[in-house]
Amino acid sequence: MRFELGKLELFGLDLGSLWQRWWRGLNSLAPVPLADIFLRPAPRLRVRMDEERMLLEQAVSGQPVRELMQLGYSELDVLEDGSLHEQVTAGADKKLLQLDLVLPEGQVLRRKVSVPAAARGNLRQALGFQISKLTPFSREQVFYDVVEGVQKAGAGMLEAELLVVPKSFASQWMKHVSRITGLPVARLQVAAVDGSQPAVANLLGELGVPSRWGRRLNRNSGLLLLLVLSLGLAMLAPVAKLRMLVVQGKQEIVQLESRVEHVRKEWYGLQEGASSLGFMLEQHAQHGRVTQVLDELTRLIPDTVYLTGLTLEKNRLEISGQGTEVVELVERLNASELFEQARFASAITRGRDNKDVFVISMQLVAQGEQQ
Repeated sequence: MRFELGKLELFGLDLGSLWQRWWRGLNSLAPVPLADIFLRPAPRLRVRMDEERMLLEQAVSGQPVRELMQLGYSELDVLEDGSLHEQVTAGADKKLLQLDLVLPEGQVLRRKVSVPAAARGNLRQALGFQISKLTPFSREQVFYDVVEGVQKAGAGMLEAELLVVPKSFASQWMKHVSRITGLPVARLQVAAVDGSQPAVANLLGELGVPSRWGRRLNRNSGLLLLLVLSLGLAMLAPVAKLRMLVVQGKQEIVQLESRVEHVRKEWYGLQEGASSLGFMLEQHAQHGRVTQVLDELTRLIPDTVYLTGLTLEKNRLEISGQGTEVVELVERLNASELFEQARFASAITRGRDNKDVFVISMQLVAQGEQQ
């Protein structure tokens, strides 16, 4: 069983190859293949070849092996492309169905060899370089695989069997079977010597189609995922709690800084207010009549006139503003008991909004002279 990661590289490191090595290492430690523990078996279409005919069987998990049909080799040439697809895929998930082609024993070359036990996890690659010495073929001319045997006690050697099939023969029948069934060959196998079930070997070296293992996960996979998530949560819970406390502390700090900034602004405002109040008190001490002057101006100035400036220096007062009927304003100021010698300090001009712009200067009547 293989889990395909595709061609993944990181800084020149083949991650797919590392994954396969890690998976094989785990498989070698487990009493049964890990794929059998966590994955449901894929439905199989097994095509067995013997000397006279071809037998098609369908094996679906939880069901007995079902014989679909028997075909003579002479019938293959008259069958159209994909003519058997609906028959061989009936009752099985078409996307998960895998086609196994089992070649007849007469077309297989077997060689039993002894190899160091240290090569157990890499038998296929190790014996692949010896094919030209063990068989009359080169490595490129054959499909091959290695079946692991028993280890010799105390000798440190492992019995293995090399299975070899010429590519010229196997490729021809793989094309024929794929043509009539509409399915690519997933495994190229060889019938066992005693005629029973086919050997575990896959002469293609790897699964010829995507395993789609993600769709074959069983309950054990769910339990494993739940266990991993539980362990992960147990490990992350203290970190998450600490992070939550840190975030909460940061939020409190931000709120505190906001309050400090608010208090600072209020303090600055109080300082400005105190400065303004001090200035007013100082002015009031120097010009005690300021309030009286402002009250009198408010009473005398009509609603059609508004002030834009006011200057009080000792007993001299100067006002500027805009409005209408400003000539009458001079008369009203001179009529007041508080002001005298009111006159225009400059010529009256016309503003943009068709109002008169004026500057009037006057003297404050001495307090002893007021009636």
